[in-house]
Amino acid sequence: MKNMINLKGKTVLITGAANGNGLAIQKAFSKAGAKVLAIDKKFKPKHKKKSTNFKVPTKIELDMLNINFILELNKHLYKLKIKKIDILVNNAGITLSNDLIKYKYNDWSKTIELNLSLPFKLSQYICSRYMKSSGSIINITRLASIFGFPNNPAYVASKSGLRGLTTSLVFDL
Repeated sequence: MKNMINLKGKTVLITGAANGNGLAIQKAFSKAGAKVLAIDKKFKPKHKKKSTNFKVPTKIELDMLNINFILELNKHLYKLKIKKIDILVNNAGITLSNDLIKYKYNDWSKTIELNLSLPFKLSQYICSRYMKSSGSIINITRLASIFGFPNNPAYVASKSGLRGLTTSLVFDL
């Protein structure tokens, strides 16, 4: 089982990789032998690590809500001499809940931007520059994209939209 998935020689870019699902995803890809580019706004300070059986990811600290995110990412990828990205994992996301009547438009905009618009822009950018002949895009959604839940309209809408975007990318790519 340990050697069942071998991604040696593959490069994976993961957004929202500092904790939670993103951290688990980056560890899994690293254990499979991939070179991992982990993106998040902030990573925890390094602790002394016990011996690990996987490669340490390249951590790129960027604010994905910054209007210049793609430009800043491009600078990092150029500096790292990245020529090809084999797998893009759009994992970054936020959830800002509140009662519908009190829900702020700024929270709506921020959630839609990070959870839906950024995966679109990043997929478009990576496909045009780093996946010209082949590659995979993994968009992380939630059951909320199908079933919804209360007091979080932007999150439910963004994850439903990401599910639809994924379907669209299948046809377009």
